[in-house]
Amino acid sequence: MLTQMQQIFSVEGKSSVILTSEQEEHLKFIGKPLPGLTEIVGQIHKDHAYLLENYGAWMEALVRKEIRPLTKAQKRFIQVAHGNRIGSTRFEKAWINSKILKDRNRTDLIARENQLSARVSNVGSFSNSETIHNG
Repeated sequence: MLTQMQQIFSVEGKSSVILTSEQEEHLKFIGKPLPGLTEIVGQIHKDHAYLLENYGAWMEALVRKEIRPLTKAQKRFIQVAHGNRIGSTRFEKAWINSKILKDRNRTDLIARENQLSARVSNVGSFSNSETIHNG
């Protein structure tokens, strides 16, 4: 865990063993998965799944401004997440792919709900619909 903390919190080649309160805030999210990861885990690369499993909640906290970015890399990640830059790091690509898959799954779900709704509406058009509803 200390190695992970040093990698995450290294600033311009300097790593801090004494944590600031902001770094402690970051640590609250590290080791926790991205919410909804189970919906897409079978559709993503193993290395992306690993990052999202261990750093997903932390990435989301950065994007949602629940925690402040502490490094240039974290600021860049936020820019990528908001679509202002092209993703190039493993973290950025994992985040982008997770969002694409979640959005695709959401779109598919809406389409299925609309199809089911149309089918239910068609039940009322049967000549014996009164029997179906009262039976």
